[in-house]
Amino acid sequence: MTTTIPQQVVNARRIAGVILVLSALATVIMLVILAAWWSTQPPSVAGATGSPSNTPTIAASVPAQPAIQPSVSPQVALEHEADGDRQQVEALVGSWVPQLSSKTVGLEADGITYGYSEILDHFNWLKARYPQALLLRSDGYASFEMSGYWIIVMPVTYTSGAEANSWCDYEGIDPDNCFAKLLRHTGEASGTTLFRQ
Repeated sequence: MTTTIPQQVVNARRIAGVILVLSALATVIMLVILAAWWSTQPPSVAGATGSPSNTPTIAASVPAQPAIQPSVSPQVALEHEADGDRQQVEALVGSWVPQLSSKTVGLEADGITYGYSEILDHFNWLKARYPQALLLRSDGYASFEMSGYWIIVMPVTYTSGAEANSWCDYEGIDPDNCFAKLLRHTGEASGTTLFRQ
């Protein structure tokens, strides 16, 4: 004798089977997503205890720059900084930029007689306020009448001196410590400076 299963029971079993399959599929998808996320986490988050050679370092994502050794003289530190900034400064040639400082050994200003140490301290002070500030030597540019000066500029370019001076105005820097400079390699130094009133 054959027992007939009611259609409602058959339908209920089919629905239960579909739900079971969908639940299993959802679990697998969640595990795949979790595994993918887990593999992208740094070792400290993922709980890995790999050796230091497997641990990512911040330096890998930071552009390589030569490190200044703390034992070097201020003169060498300044030269090192100017060498490191040269490529960025060269990109400014032909444009007006805000000049923040011009110092040379023996210069007396604001009650300070500048040597290499004082010039480096001044550069570091400005760099703390304006991290993009760049250092250059006056010797390499026709824009400066005198050689031997350490110049600090901002890498923001303008087509006119008035526009560069507006940056100084906006920053609230006094006219003696910020004015427009046109950087160039050829020609005369005259016409490359626009002082503020």
